[in-house]
Amino acid sequence: MSRDTSVRFLVVSPDETLEDEFESAFGSIKDYRCVATYARDERSGVESARLQLPDVVVIELRGEFAGVRAFAEEIAHVAPDAAVVAVYRRQMFNDADAETSAIIDVLRVRVQDFLRRPISIGELQQTVDRLFNMPVRSTGPMGKVISFISNKGGVGKSTVSTNVACELARRHPGRVLLVDASLQLGICASMLDIEPTQSITDAAQQMDRLDSKLLEQLALPHEPSGLRVLAAPPTVLAATEVDDRVLSRVITLARRSFDYVIVDTFPVLDGVVLSILDLSNIVCLVTQVMVPVLNGTASLLETLGQLGLDERRVWILLNRGQPAFPAQLNPADIEEHLGVHLRHDVPYDKRVPQAVNIGQPLILSSSRLSRFRRAIRGIVDDIEEHAPTTQASADSPATEQERDVRTAQEEAAVG
Repeated sequence: MSRDTSVRFLVVSPDETLEDEFESAFGSIKDYRCVATYARDERSGVESARLQLPDVVVIELRGEFAGVRAFAEEIAHVAPDAAVVAVYRRQMFNDADAETSAIIDVLRVRVQDFLRRPISIGELQQTVDRLFNMPVRSTGPMGKVISFISNKGGVGKSTVSTNVACELARRHPGRVLLVDASLQLGICASMLDIEPTQSITDAAQQMDRLDSKLLEQLALPHEPSGLRVLAAPPTVLAATEVDDRVLSRVITLARRSFDYVIVDTFPVLDGVVLSILDLSNIVCLVTQVMVPVLNGTASLLETLGQLGLDERRVWILLNRGQPAFPAQLNPADIEEHLGVHLRHDVPYDKRVPQAVNIGQPLILSSSRLSRFRRAIRGIVDDIEEHAPTTQASADSPATEQERDVRTAQEEAAVG
């Protein structure tokens, strides 16, 4: 298991120092990437669990256990896959017998594990290992979340993300969701020639009853590829109804229903984008060969590092959105400029603008000799290789020979 395995904690306690204890311990946990949100009372804790669907809910025991049963039962209702863990101080009990008796009582009310304060790295590691090796804990593996970001507009981020989503969907029909989280200027539906009848705003307006089934109903089908699309809000005013809580819940629900969740974002690092990054297994940072764009990319990379985003999750994608020109930087120059390795290089193709204008992603019609097609397929191959086995796609990824056969069949159908 790798640190791409994300574990989302919700910690419920009025004591702010408990937050410091968890944050200090999380950085040393092996094999898991732990992130947490915090609630100061049980009421807000239940609401946070309903919206965010955490993997682990931590409740602090503070002497009176009567409310623990009701709290655990509410968590079981709003976030049925979450494990409930109690945290306590040994000073609460007079002796070891009293501590043991209290643990037994609390175990009877749906609490699955315990942690003592101050939080020990070793004890927290053992607790996470136990919870995530319990086969009955979860209904199935989570889908992979791949977000596409950039430091400015116009770098081809939406073009790359839409083509990647279409190629993934051709390989996994009905199992890929494209979320257009570029809330004020989303263009994914237009690039797919879809006229949205509903959007992510509908999800925001129905948060009280938003679940996996409703989310699937709000996702629009793209018949040529088998992709499902959750469109951006139709207007700037409608976009104001969508915040980071909405995006967190949408993505958390989506990764329970789809094998792959592709998220296109607006080029600004705000609360919405940060919530998306927090849930992403892979972050594709799209850049171009222009020096001002690369300077902005370098600055964004530095900021992501300061925010604690694991650099192994960040993939740099170079998108050549214009023909070659004099003094153009080569990949080695770009890597030196950014101080990181280019994960993928998407070549310029003069047919891309036409494909965007008519709403037919180029990946769906280009021949197997197309360098653009090979680049997009290379990104998808990479995503599949680094994705866990999914509940709806139990078969192993197609071999290169199988993909070539499938390509020939697709081209015959197009022809």
